[in-house]
Amino acid sequence: MSTQQIPSGDGYVELTASETNTYRMFGLSKGNTDASYQDIDFGLDLAPGTLYVFEKGVNKGAFGPYASGDRLRVAIVGGVVKYSRNGTVFYTSLQSPTYPLLVDTWLYYLGATLNNVVIAAGSAPPPPPPPPSGVEPVVWTSLVGVSASGNSLTKTSGTGVNSGAVSTQQIASGDGYVELTASETNTYRMFGLSNGNTDASYQDIDFGLDLAPGTLYVFEKGANKGSFGAYAPGDLLRVAVVGGVVKYSRNGTVFYTSAQAPTYPLLVDTWLYYLGATLNNVFVASGP
Repeated sequence: MSTQQIPSGDGYVELTASETNTYRMFGLSKGNTDASYQDIDFGLDLAPGTLYVFEKGVNKGAFGPYASGDRLRVAIVGGVVKYSRNGTVFYTSLQSPTYPLLVDTWLYYLGATLNNVVIAAGSAPPPPPPPPSGVEPVVWTSLVGVSASGNSLTKTSGTGVNSGAVSTQQIASGDGYVELTASETNTYRMFGLSNGNTDASYQDIDFGLDLAPGTLYVFEKGANKGSFGAYAPGDLLRVAVVGGVVKYSRNGTVFYTSAQAPTYPLLVDTWLYYLGATLNNVFVASGP
């Protein structure tokens, strides 16, 4: 449950979809009796491949597929609860909400995630702009011990076993970057850029940003270049080549510049250590 609430009037809860192969639900409720899905007054169910609406445990129907990166929202607009995908309403509730409303959740599968969840009181702001030209979701290949859902990865093999995948896309020359949205902060996993793919170890990543429990580290070909402070769910983390120099940034602020020169072409390379660890909404770009 959220500590925040919608005391009256308009408001919403929204998240960014990650994996599409687990069962979990989010929505709005007055109060919190237990952790079951039946306790969610107005719930949007992210099931394998399909969205469902459940209200107090009652199935209101299936509403088509969703993809990693989709923005999903349960909102109150003028006293009416509406469910939307990427700004388009697909179901309007016949039930009236009772205030105050909290964000309520339910997760069923081990490793299931609900990422980048935000709550708002008041009217909804306009949707964010689409990504700029030249930026595209990573398409994964050479999967070892992980499952892919859109441009996200989840580790499915045991903790401690080297696991990962690389992108089908590449940065052939010049500027470019890989970027993702941080999710959990209690697992070990790494992403970055590499010339080629020898194995699924972290030592194989030429320029790697390590999302460790509570702290960011930089590793280049297995060498630890230092720790660079905390990160939080929703942070935008990037490994970029700018003018032939590799730079690491958090929310647009560069915190480390590499002394090593990159060798092209560069692929997105990853490593995941804990069972259930995730790398979500990973994008690759060629150009500044």
